[in-house]
Amino acid sequence: MTLILLAAFLSAAAALITYFRRDRTCWPRILLVVGLAGVTILFTQGYRNLQRLKPRTLTAAEQREITHVMAPFVSFHDDPRYVVGAMPPSGLNLELAESITRVLTDAKVDAYMNEPVISGSVAALVLRAPPGVSIFFVKGNDRADKFATTLASALSATGIQASAFAEAYPKTREQFAQMQKQHPDVPLSINDRQFSGVYIVVGDKPL
Repeated sequence: MTLILLAAFLSAAAALITYFRRDRTCWPRILLVVGLAGVTILFTQGYRNLQRLKPRTLTAAEQREITHVMAPFVSFHDDPRYVVGAMPPSGLNLELAESITRVLTDAKVDAYMNEPVISGSVAALVLRAPPGVSIFFVKGNDRADKFATTLASALSATGIQASAFAEAYPKTREQFAQMQKQHPDVPLSINDRQFSGVYIVVGDKPL
């Protein structure tokens, strides 16, 4: 965005110089226009930086609403835990991650903060994700899919950008393959509840 504004500024300045170059009395006007354009660029960039630094917070009412929406996903014995973290682990990102963990816990969902948050295979997934909150679930698991899309929708309703991603999370796939090998006579499916865990990663606030 900054490069676009700079290009527009330079184009406008070049056009004005070309138009008024035969009349030296116009130079004060050219300088005024150029100065105003420069101030506009600086103001726009400064505003964008302030917006990025503005905390993403959930009001008490929003927290109650998200807790209500996520209540159907209450965890039972042997259900996978839901991992919440931040990448990068800045103060603002961790603050939002803690809020998300709290509302899920209030909904009796077994969620916890993981530090260090990202490692190995998950890091590769996060690097491909857009800014905001990314919710990764195992491809082919209906419960995980519903959980991720419901949470993403609830967060988006508060103005926090959130997206759900169907990914073949390698760790879960490895667990699935190992269990199949250990218990070949037991019917297993990636759609089973035990493979419905998700990774919730809070990234930087989108510009």
